[in-house]
Amino acid sequence: MIDTVLSKAFQRYEPEHMPGFEPQDSIVEVISCDVKNSNTLTIVFPPWHASNSLSKILQARLAFNKSSSMLYNFDHRMLSYNAQMVADSFEYTADVIAAEIDKQQADFKNINLVGFSLGNVALSLVTARTQLFNNVAMVVPGATLAWPFMNGQRTQRMSDGYKEKGYTVKALNDGAWSNLAPAKHVEALVGHNLSVVLAQRDKYIPYESGQELVRAMWDVNLAPAVQVTNHGHVATVIEYSLGII
Repeated sequence: MIDTVLSKAFQRYEPEHMPGFEPQDSIVEVISCDVKNSNTLTIVFPPWHASNSLSKILQARLAFNKSSSMLYNFDHRMLSYNAQMVADSFEYTADVIAAEIDKQQADFKNINLVGFSLGNVALSLVTARTQLFNNVAMVVPGATLAWPFMNGQRTQRMSDGYKEKGYTVKALNDGAWSNLAPAKHVEALVGHNLSVVLAQRDKYIPYESGQELVRAMWDVNLAPAVQVTNHGHVATVIEYSLGII
């Protein structure tokens, strides 16, 4: 229910033309929370249109567990009606975050990655760029960006625009978004601790896409700890952030 209500509300604010945006604008801000004497740093990849209040709660919970954190707030215009701009934005974001991880690794024994929703696309690109991380948690991820984008409720308005231009899931996966597929980068996760949380009633990134990602992990002999909630997309993000799951 909450997935449906929020998807209708947010889609009002997604105009087809977004003048002035460039891939270099993808990262709006980095919110750091430094915990004294912490040997762990958690990098957070929030969802599209992330809630600032929920992000603060997550970082407070991480701090309580003695982990410093860096949360990257992404510009919602990263996802737009321009397929190549979307790809360039995610690639730029991954370049910046991977470089930061390489810089931070000298100060921390453990570097953990936590991704939510579309943030997992950026997370997977980062893992393909650096191996200087320990634990990975992927909350409501999909195997690709293209299939959930074209079939999920949250991006219905945008996907209709893509379809009018002649795009299909296959065209995106074979073209501009070929690299924007977490399933393509699962080998980068070998040797790291991995957990995945899926939502059985997910209207944004359908459960089937998350299952496909898990199968891709199994194909390279990964053994992720998989948890499946009986909730939707938004409720699962909230519960994970609050530490309920």
